[in-house]
Amino acid sequence: MVSAQEPIKILLVPGHDDKDWWMKEKITNGDFIIKKGTPHNTASKDVSIILHGINKWANENEMDAVVHVHFNDYHRPNKWIIGDRKGFAVYMPEEQMVNSTTSANFAKNIFKKLKTKYTTSNYEGEKGGLVASQSLIALGSNDTLLPTVRSVLIEYGYIYRFGNKTSRQKAYDTFTNLTVTGIKDYFLSRPLIGLK
Repeated sequence: MVSAQEPIKILLVPGHDDKDWWMKEKITNGDFIIKKGTPHNTASKDVSIILHGINKWANENEMDAVVHVHFNDYHRPNKWIIGDRKGFAVYMPEEQMVNSTTSANFAKNIFKKLKTKYTTSNYEGEKGGLVASQSLIALGSNDTLLPTVRSVLIEYGYIYRFGNKTSRQKAYDTFTNLTVTGIKDYFLSRPLIGLK
């Protein structure tokens, strides 16, 4: 169980991918198989550097988890017209990644709480709501996060679904509370095996 002596360290990253040199050998040797995943916007060079910096910082500061939170959107002919897509998704590291084992149950716990209130994404690449990915820097692509650092990226839903300021704020509060509950339940319901 969680000890009162040592706090759990979680890095929350709001807002927003390439192959790095240390993975090329793993790929060449067949130790890591590249799988086609859900398409995402390619991170600009500046954003990529920031995301890699976040991962480096998380490792060096022995974070227990890194949680990236986003609202989805997609290109439509007229951005002022509500799109067809709706629902949330929780991304987690694909099974070949070094932090996949610790991240999977963490992601499932958050997913379970969000699903009590919200529908999962109807976007083909996010069907089911839990999405494994090996290409998102936020999740530790190219094994840039240590095995002990849990990582998830939460797409809370499509931004155009939250019409006015009042309904948007209510949704933000509900998403936040459910996410926090999922995180707390995860850490408070199990021994902290693998934590520093």
